Amino acid sequence: MLETERLILSQLSYDDSEFILELLNEPAFKKYIGDRGVRTLEDAAGYLRNGPMDSYERHGFGLYRVRRKTDRASVGMCGLVKRDNFEYPDLGFAFLERHWANGFAYESSCATIEHARKELGLTHVIAVANADNDSSVRLLGKLGFRYERMVCMPGETTEICRFSLDLHAQSGNAT
Repeated sequence: MLETERLILSQLSYDDSEFILELLNEPAFKKYIGDRGVRTLEDAAGYLRNGPMDSYERHGFGLYRVRRKTDRASVGMCGLVKRDNFEYPDLGFAFLERHWANGFAYESSCATIEHARKELGLTHVIAVANADNDSSVRLLGKLGFRYERMVCMPGETTEICRFSLDLHAQSGNAT
């Protein structure tokens, strides 16, 4: 679906259940994004069906599998999530810890933002991150997001940072 110099972003499918099971059970995913209760391949298939795959159908976008071009290895996911409690889609990303510090999150996020602006015609994108997730907060700043305010997700009591990005002001820096 989307390509960068080093990466391919494509829709997730049931074939990605093993990858999703691994990613959603990484300690950093549970700490910074949350425990989704995915413990089996069947749980992973349910996550895919009710999350990304439902989003593709309902909104025309969602979270995408991020693979390296060189070996087609799945390294993470990145894309847009439309939540009922936010007026704009939000940029989401998560990568297997063994693939951190390679620039994959930045590269795939740039492609996602460019796709949102050019292909989806979106005017704004938001992002949320835990205040103590320094890597994600730094990345959002590098991508041009601006801090707005603290918010609570539905059913949660801990506040997280909300950031926004005006896509009309973007210069199109996707690689």
